[in-house]
Amino acid sequence: MTRVTGAYAVIKTHDETVRAFVPAPLPPAAPVLDPAAYLARNRLAEVALARLTGMAGLVASSEWLIYSAVRQEALLTSQLEGTQATLTDVFDDEAGLAVTNADDVEEVTNYLQAFKFVREQLHAPTGLPISLRLLAEAHRILLAGVRGAHALPGSMRTSQNWIGGTRPGNAGFVPPPADRLAEVFGDWRLWRLLPNRHSAALWQSLH
Repeated sequence: MTRVTGAYAVIKTHDETVRAFVPAPLPPAAPVLDPAAYLARNRLAEVALARLTGMAGLVASSEWLIYSAVRQEALLTSQLEGTQATLTDVFDDEAGLAVTNADDVEEVTNYLQAFKFVREQLHAPTGLPISLRLLAEAHRILLAGVRGAHALPGSMRTSQNWIGGTRPGNAGFVPPPADRLAEVFGDWRLWRLLPNRHSAALWQSLH
């Protein structure tokens, strides 16, 4: 099934003309997503989750199962920003040992702290729901004391950024222009308030 997920806006930034991706409004409408097309994949995902749940019952704490996985995810995500930390560096830092690339490790640690914060908020009876405020607070934690601390942590950016490459022209991905962020996030916020007709997590993620 071919679906249009967005369009490109031609912008000029850092003396270069590039294409920034702007996602289509939510929910997707062309064509309408048929949940039946993903039932087989959803069943596989549910089986995998059931196996993981079974494994969790064999250990004293389910946190042990996700400890390394969460740190590996934090490491890989931080590498998108150019960090050079390794999993061993993260473990050494948590054990109180000296690391040579403290700044890179701090970025990974911030990711872990942001993940913990969001998880606690979503599980707490009076915690924040998935919302712009939750994203802003997580963003504030992510950028605390690291290379992006000057970039207004907890606020929407006011300049163009990019992912991968050394400049916008050779970037792997150029996010929406700063002047479109209010529109994009506003659309996402309104979509979050719509009644969800399907409970399957895989189907929801595709929206």
